[in-house]
Amino acid sequence: VGIGVPGPVDFETGIVNGAVNLHWPGSVNVRQIFSEFINCPVYVDNDANVAALGEKHKGAGQGANDVVAITLGTGLG
Repeated sequence: VGIGVPGPVDFETGIVNGAVNLHWPGSVNVRQIFSEFINCPVYVDNDANVAALGEKHKGAGQGANDVVAITLGTGLG
């Protein structure tokens, strides 16, 4: 399962360090929370990075060597 979250994410641990627009003031271990409900690997990254990956693999960036995604309000991917 891949999850995009609007906030700074430690990709290795799945911990989001403050997603302001979700009203998460501190660190939230999204990987751990979702792993309690499903029995498969869980990957967590910033929503702008996930949007860029989606465009690279299945969207307008297919076949391109480099892709940049700009998401207004949450950052660059």
